[in-house]
Amino acid sequence: MITDYDVIVTGATGRVGQSICRSFVSSGRKVFKIAKSLGHDLTDEVVTREILHDHRAPYLINCFALNDQIDKDHKGDLTVAKFRQYMEVNVTTLYSVCKAWLDYNPKGTWLEHNPKANQDQDRAIVNFSSVYGVVAPDPDMYAGVGAKHPGYCVSKAAVIGLTKYLASYYESWARSNCIVLGPLNSLHMPEKFVDRMNARHPTQIFGEAKDVVGLVDLLCSNRSSYMNGSVITLDGGYTLT
Repeated sequence: MITDYDVIVTGATGRVGQSICRSFVSSGRKVFKIAKSLGHDLTDEVVTREILHDHRAPYLINCFALNDQIDKDHKGDLTVAKFRQYMEVNVTTLYSVCKAWLDYNPKGTWLEHNPKANQDQDRAIVNFSSVYGVVAPDPDMYAGVGAKHPGYCVSKAAVIGLTKYLASYYESWARSNCIVLGPLNSLHMPEKFVDRMNARHPTQIFGEAKDVVGLVDLLCSNRSSYMNGSVITLDGGYTLT
C-alpha cells in the first residue's frame, strides 16, 4: 500500500534530523521518518526500495551519515576497512536512497498516485555534506584527541559531487541541493578541542541543530524553485580561514 507524505527524512532520529522533523510537523507537514534506530537498514538496497516504494513524498532530506564524533575517548580509526565503511554508508547508500526515491517519484508516477496534484508539483532532494568535504581537517586541532578519518572527508566531498550529478541528470524530475554543514555543539567534546575550534575564526564556529531548519525549509519549497545543484555553506565562517 502506497502512503503519501509531504517530506521524507532519513537519519530522522539524529540531532539534525530530529530538529528538522519537529519543525516540519509543527508547521502541519506530514513527515515520514527513516532511521536505523527505527528499524530501517538503508544499506540494504532491497529494503531501501521497498520503503521508498511504499512511502512517497515530493521532498527527500538525507540526514543519515557515518561520522567519527570527537569525544573524550576518541582515538581515530584510520584503517582501510573503516575507510571502506565510510564510502559504503555515506556515498553508496546515499546514492541508493536517492535513486530509489527518484525511480518512484518522477512527475508521471507522482501524478498517477496523486491525480489532484499540480502538474508543476515541486520535488527536491536535500543532501548534507560537511566542511571537511570542502577543506581538510587541521591536524594541530586534533593533536591529542585522535584524527579525523580520511574516509569521512572523502565521502563528504563525494556527496557534493553526487548532488551535482543528480541535479544535472534528473533536473526534469527533481531539484537536488547540498548543505555544507559546519561543526555543531556537543557536550562530549574535549575542552581543548573546543578551545582550538573556537580560536580558528572570530565568528561563531559551533552551531546548533535548529540553525539548519530554516535553510532546509526553504530548499523543500517552491520558494527555492530556481535552486538546483547549489552547494550552500552553513558553517559560521569556519571555511573562511
